[in-house]
Amino acid sequence: GVPVDVTLQDMASSIMYSFKYEVFKSNEHMQSKRLQTLKAWVALLGKYFPYSHNRASFVQLSRDLSGVKSLSARSWDRMVSAFMIGSLESTPIWPYCQQAHKEAYQTRNSIFAGAKYQNNGGAYPCGLWLTFHSISIRTPKESMLETNEVIHSFLTSFFGCRSCVSHFTRFAAGPASSAKP
Repeated sequence: GVPVDVTLQDMASSIMYSFKYEVFKSNEHMQSKRLQTLKAWVALLGKYFPYSHNRASFVQLSRDLSGVKSLSARSWDRMVSAFMIGSLESTPIWPYCQQAHKEAYQTRNSIFAGAKYQNNGGAYPCGLWLTFHSISIRTPKESMLETNEVIHSFLTSFFGCRSCVSHFTRFAAGPASSAKP
């Protein structure tokens, strides 16, 4: 099997990448639905990301966001620059995603080969998918619908690769919807 600490680093790198480059794409203030989606995503990571010392980082970030009604890019940048996921490396490195799937990222048909992410070999989406899977298997059955809704909202609000979002939505909906044109 794959060492857990390797995939944890991939997940942490993708979360940090999304926090730094995907959450804010302009200097405007984030309000209402997008802000609620960000808060729900951080709270979900605080509940189900692997290991309590890593979850504690998200719980604290969630507390920092709790009273915020409008979030500026500058405020978010300050929060993120001081943020670390437990003791995991905060610089984006994807040891599992970049090595284990190197050939898959180089093919045109790879689900991780969105043009926007070719500069990191598709590792960012791979790490996110690992995160979604990890969170999903840790979610109790009675909370699964809420978890899926938060993941879907995060993807549709903050993930820049539209074809990846489309693929994920079809995949998450199950085999019946994947067969439809």
